[in-house]
Amino acid sequence: MLERFAGGGEPNSLATAWDHLASGGSERRELTLSDGRWLAILSRPAVDGGRILQWREISDSKRIEASLSESGRRLEDLSGHLPVIIYQRLLTPAGGVEYPYFSGGVREIVGVEAEAIQRDPSLLEQAIHASDRDAWSSLYLGSADTLERWSGEFRIAAPDGVVRWLRGIGEPRRRGDGGILWDCILIDISEQKLVEAELRRAKELAELASRSQVDFLANISHEFRTPLNAIIGFAEVIQNETFGAVGNAQYREYVDDIHESGMHLLELVSDLLDISRLEAGRLDISEARSTSIDWSIPVSAWYETAPIFLESQLRPSCRKARRRCSPTSERSSKSS
Repeated sequence: MLERFAGGGEPNSLATAWDHLASGGSERRELTLSDGRWLAILSRPAVDGGRILQWREISDSKRIEASLSESGRRLEDLSGHLPVIIYQRLLTPAGGVEYPYFSGGVREIVGVEAEAIQRDPSLLEQAIHASDRDAWSSLYLGSADTLERWSGEFRIAAPDGVVRWLRGIGEPRRRGDGGILWDCILIDISEQKLVEAELRRAKELAELASRSQVDFLANISHEFRTPLNAIIGFAEVIQNETFGAVGNAQYREYVDDIHESGMHLLELVSDLLDISRLEAGRLDISEARSTSIDWSIPVSAWYETAPIFLESQLRPSCRKARRRCSPTSERSSKSS
């Protein structure tokens, strides 16, 4: 009958299984038929001293088992080649901690074999950096109270002395016996932390350079203001003829130009001081009412009036001084 069920395949295997079970061997035996099917043969003693054999096809179970085994192998390969740790943490009803599953990546990142942590869960707690252990424990305690996902960053101090930064996420669920099981993943973010540290250092250096520039502008501006105030003050003394009349009208015009140029340069120095205060965050800005803009005027009209406005900002005396100092004016004066 067994041979008919097996379709006549694998007679030697069937005979071997029969002889083994009939001789009082193992009570269960599995074998593969030539067409790929799997059989499970069960044996139990009979009342008359013989043995009763039962068999059933287990091909579907074997296919599922093979698929799960292949999926587990792929998961191990994937986690073993990436800087991640996939694991499960179990809080038992009695309050104990177990790790039912650990991927192979734990060896590369933590420096401890997965089997060793499963035998002694405290090994993982000891690998957490001493400054981060309280935060690590708080993540699980808070998640256990609320059954909400935990996430956080902490450091691992491996036995070889290397400190790595990890970012973790854990999703909890309560089991039927009252325990809590977390499905967790830890990602090595040590390189990211190094980049962040370099960016912070670069920012600090840039801010230091900016402060140095601001200080330089402030100092040089103050150095300019002192002689400028003297020049402008003496020019005003001569303009007002405080100590006597200015005999030559040309000298009076020169004094006016000196005073106007000094005032213009003083405005530029004041602008530099404002810029230095602004960059240093020490410039106070206050609101002031300004002239309203008539938006009914076409924008093109602004461009037509802009040259007139800009020209009006240049003082007449400065324009005269520029004409006198230009090469064209010098040539024309010599020719005359």
